[in-house]
Amino acid sequence: MGFELFTYVIFALVAACMGFLPGYVIARSLTKLKDEELAMASFATSVFLIAMSEFAAYLLNADAGLFNIVAILAVIVVGGAYLFFSGKTTLAIRPHPVYAVVLLAFVAVLFLQTSVPAYTGAYWYGDWWMHYELGSFYANHDPLDTTWFPQHYTPTSRTPLFDIAGGFFLTLFSRDFWAFQISASMVSAAFLLPLFLMTRRLFSERAAWLALLLAMLSPMVLTNEMYTWPKCLLTFFVLATIYYYLELREQISERRISGNALAAVAFYAALAYMTHQTALFYLATIALDALILYALSIRKQGLGIRVRLGQLGLALLLFLLVIAPWHLWAFSTYGVQKTLSSSPAINDAFTSKDWLYDHGMNALASVLPVFQHEWYTRWFSTPQDFIKAVTCPNFECKAALYSVTIRYWFDTIPGGLTLSVTFALLGMLAYRIWKGGLGLHYTTNTFLALIPIVALLLGGVTAPMLDTKGWGSPFFLPAVALLIGVAGAGLAALGKWALALVLTGSAIEFILVKVSHLYLVAANVLEKFEGWNVSLKADNNLKLAYDFLGGQRLLLILFAIVVYAYVLQLLIARGRFPNAGRRAPRRRPSRRAVRTRRTPR
Repeated sequence: MGFELFTYVIFALVAACMGFLPGYVIARSLTKLKDEELAMASFATSVFLIAMSEFAAYLLNADAGLFNIVAILAVIVVGGAYLFFSGKTTLAIRPHPVYAVVLLAFVAVLFLQTSVPAYTGAYWYGDWWMHYELGSFYANHDPLDTTWFPQHYTPTSRTPLFDIAGGFFLTLFSRDFWAFQISASMVSAAFLLPLFLMTRRLFSERAAWLALLLAMLSPMVLTNEMYTWPKCLLTFFVLATIYYYLELREQISERRISGNALAAVAFYAALAYMTHQTALFYLATIALDALILYALSIRKQGLGIRVRLGQLGLALLLFLLVIAPWHLWAFSTYGVQKTLSSSPAINDAFTSKDWLYDHGMNALASVLPVFQHEWYTRWFSTPQDFIKAVTCPNFECKAALYSVTIRYWFDTIPGGLTLSVTFALLGMLAYRIWKGGLGLHYTTNTFLALIPIVALLLGGVTAPMLDTKGWGSPFFLPAVALLIGVAGAGLAALGKWALALVLTGSAIEFILVKVSHLYLVAANVLEKFEGWNVSLKADNNLKLAYDFLGGQRLLLILFAIVVYAYVLQLLIARGRFPNAGRRAPRRRPSRRAVRTRRTPR
């Protein structure tokens, strides 16, 4: 296993560098960002650059491996030369513990992948495989009429940023699935950075650290980080969009809009949409909030808002530059109508006679375990079947019961937050209502509540037929991450012992749910109940990290557990350090904003 492990680690280091360095030289050259905002922009720009490099290689029918190496090296060399000759030789990113959290989370997820012989145990179907196949489509120049699954998903069924970026790493490392796992793990861990920044901007630094702790203790979050699909990358871009929109929101209230905030919102919003089209649920909510906020400002101050047309045009141009290349190719190759209607979810959304009931159940399944009821009755058609499963002497015969039950933690809001945090937040909400009500003013908190509500309704409407999977579709995780940020603020207001009690409950729940899940997946106990995922691996000759490394996996898993435990300890320490309850400092206002009016002497 020595050479394979060395290869695995080296490729992971290269992936981490590719996720930062190309974007850094561009973001540092073109912006005045510093510290965490520059780090976030560096990652986002890197993902966009490597995806565009792979897409250009595909369009030119070039040797993708060589083309990608030359293209990215050219970006680094040219950008680095510009920084040197312009005097921007300082890093402009000061050390911060949040970077260690993100990197160590990547390491932990990367080595936990070695415990997974097949993705089972949650009744999640094979989108993890389809995204790998989509990445391979671009890397291998597969036929244009390639489809996947009986529903005939096509290359235009998903907006492709995650897939094309994955194709880049397939051409750089290996065409096997384990290489895709490395790149997916790298981009999945990164969403912790905008989660921290957004929560800090909204609430306080202590709330931000507690939000990261809750994310690390969420079985659903870790499961999504380990699956090779774009949910975590979508979450990164959605949270980054919200982070900059919060700044833009203040500017709308003050009736002046800066070009920097507008451009940042346009950039991250475009990347979110290109990662998965369900980002539109969140972008629609942001647009709705901006209209409401502007309408309220008109009532107070009349019409008019300061925004330069050049700044607005630049933001729109930036948005179009991100989304246009792939769409122009898709429209010219497949046609506009086929491109826009190629998702089976879109085709099936409005064809059911019981549309209202079906989609209402889809929305409800995000909050209540509707899915469990459906599958309990499928596996246990009579009470005797259920009793037999509960009382059977060995765990193997309980596996169906376990798989159905654990879906609750992976596909509902209470599961995503953990039950301990959910009950704590409901108790705090009830106490606040009892003490004085919530008020009816339209505030930032109203906007925060609006996001998951609108996403829930739109997601339920666009789900195909009666598909009571809750928010298992890609748009689920960004809403849960936003609620985790709010939960971090709620827990920051608790006393020491109450906070310790809630976190202890979440830790116990994490161990019972996720640790047991990883053990049963590694032991192949759950395979016979989710044969479709196992058959995807066998039928497509997939070599997972589990297969590539082989041999002494126990040592690697123990290493991952130690790293994960260290991150939890670091977050607990940061979440209770003194003076952490204060809000993060806001940006310094412009000279124009603070200039005082001179009076005649």
